[in-house]
Amino acid sequence: MIRHAVVLAAAAMLLAGCAIAPEPVVETPQPTPTPTEAALPAPALGVVGSGTLNGVPFEVTWDGYSFQLVGLEGVPEGRILISGQPGVVGECPTADRVLDLPIPVPIPLAEAKNTRDVTYLRSVSLVGEYTNDCYGFPVLSTAPIEWSMQPLYPDLVVSDSGDTGGARGIVTLDGETPISYTVNQGDVLEEIAARFAITPDQLVWLNPRRKTPDTVFKDEILNLSPSRR
Repeated sequence: MIRHAVVLAAAAMLLAGCAIAPEPVVETPQPTPTPTEAALPAPALGVVGSGTLNGVPFEVTWDGYSFQLVGLEGVPEGRILISGQPGVVGECPTADRVLDLPIPVPIPLAEAKNTRDVTYLRSVSLVGEYTNDCYGFPVLSTAPIEWSMQPLYPDLVVSDSGDTGGARGIVTLDGETPISYTVNQGDVLEEIAARFAITPDQLVWLNPRRKTPDTVFKDEILNLSPSRR
């Protein structure tokens, strides 16, 4: 019995020595999470902009849901034009809103679901009848909008990293700074934003007049300059 026990013990030791060593565990590197943009603060409630047109003061207010233009009840009858361009008497600026006077008060400028930043609007003007001379409404008198709210992205910097699979369009430069991008067939908004080192929300912010913020179209020109919003 003792002999059999010794033999079994020896066999067990041999088997243990011949056992296949476990393979080392190699940890698979995990991709770096894509950083997400922090929630942006909403403008403070109340007056966020103001001005005076024809001696009549007006204000832009924010109520937590929409921006509104209030005042102007004393302006003579005619038309009010709200523009993202400075108003120049005799010229026809691009119109973001044209309203007949007397106008309903307050005037909704933008809802929160569309934009939380209407600082791209620069002027309120009293305008005349539409004319083919300038294909617009000539300015009779005008006033700049003085904003007390800050733009959402006051320090935004755009840089071009080059073509990608979903961003193969043409870039227009001012010196070395990209100022616009012409969409190519097959381009994707998220990849266009990534090409210029900005988020999709920032690209939408740079183009506040777009009606389809999540979709781009071939030959569409996208603004890339904060000063040209």
